[in-house]
Amino acid sequence: MKVTELTPNKKVVWTCIDTLIDIPELPNNTEWKGTEIVWNLDNNATNTKISLTHIGLTPKVKCYNICEKGWVSFLDSLKLFVETGKGSPFQNKQENI
Repeated sequence: MKVTELTPNKKVVWTCIDTLIDIPELPNNTEWKGTEIVWNLDNNATNTKISLTHIGLTPKVKCYNICEKGWVSFLDSLKLFVETGKGSPFQNKQENI
């Protein structure tokens, strides 16, 4: 990822300059290359609303369903981290055994 736009306290844009999606069932693990992830921040006196748009991740992309679920998981983890100081971005597979 490369930060291609930055407006402090308002907006950050990442451009995916290279990728390797490590999901065996995907025939093309570079589908994110060239896409943009836009983080918009809406601040007020008591809270900040974060919205994320992944430009280029559309239902036509083979990884769409998997990646959409992944973003939901990561955003839930970010919320948990902000609220408790501990997130859960990845699950350790050995913990599930």
